[in-house]
Amino acid sequence: MGACTECRLAKVKCEQSFPCGRCQRLGKNCIPHESRQGQNPSRRKRQRTDPKVPAVPGIVRLEGMLITESRKDHYALKHIVRQWIALSIKRRSFKLWARAGNLAEACGVSMDEILSDKNEEHRSMDFIHRMITSPTEDQLIIGKQPMKPNDVPDILWKAVGMPTDERMEQALNSRWIIVREVIQGTIRFYVSPGFVQTIGVSQSTMEATFRANQMEVSSLFYPQHTKNNQGKDYMAAFVQQLALHSKPGIPPKPSKTPNVKILVGKDKQEKVVDQLLCIYIQHMDISFSLFEFMDPNAQKVTTMNDQQTDLNHLDDFYLDLDSVDGGIDDFKMICDLFKSS
Repeated sequence: MGACTECRLAKVKCEQSFPCGRCQRLGKNCIPHESRQGQNPSRRKRQRTDPKVPAVPGIVRLEGMLITESRKDHYALKHIVRQWIALSIKRRSFKLWARAGNLAEACGVSMDEILSDKNEEHRSMDFIHRMITSPTEDQLIIGKQPMKPNDVPDILWKAVGMPTDERMEQALNSRWIIVREVIQGTIRFYVSPGFVQTIGVSQSTMEATFRANQMEVSSLFYPQHTKNNQGKDYMAAFVQQLALHSKPGIPPKPSKTPNVKILVGKDKQEKVVDQLLCIYIQHMDISFSLFEFMDPNAQKVTTMNDQQTDLNHLDDFYLDLDSVDGGIDDFKMICDLFKSS
């Protein structure tokens, strides 16, 4: 068995397994090279056909290999590339720009498709022109108006069982929630009163930390010694959330990570909680990320009603990281993309 066609053309060593690691990493169509030596020149090469695969709602089913087209058309991946580009310009960060470029290349998406593409789901990134030409001190890193609960889309609140009527205020006083809004590279944070009172980190502290760009905002409430392990857990939940949003209009659904350690109170004592992550991509350049921390020993209070959701129990609508819901192929694909980029 020889090298594949792609590695042979690139004149690089091939693993000679199909698909090979290089083709998987670059999103190439890995085809074994068929030598014509000793064959009649007029003999037609056998055409390779991909097996038909069953359709899965909202997910492009991949079998045996990662198909470049599914990467190019994945809504959440395009959103992340555009978000990183906008943030890199505001931050004047070549590192983040390179990361966005590497991810776009791994997805097989051209710069025109990211910057200039116009269709019914989104428009071109014409807003970056003023960002590029404005000096660093004029960049709007944090939104001017403080973020309030009614700035968060109802569909995101309902995804985590938050009432959107007069009961919301009482619920926010007892629940530990952070929401991060990103609009064309500008960030805002919402922090629930319950989070401020229990965890001891305010909205203004988060915004100041993000603006200073000297440390991660999460370091305000995550123990430093857990950074590596909990970072992997967060990445798994983040990738699962992206895999969920393979196309526009998919309703948000939270991912649950158990046994997460956070720092609580003025004395920063460690506490083990369950963590929810729920991402809602409202528009190609607008997204909301909701984090909730829940005491697993506390009595659960269900705040949903029949008008808000048809689910009877909170546990019924979590995406468990141990069993990726529906999008296992997209999950694996995005994991590989983030590793290669």
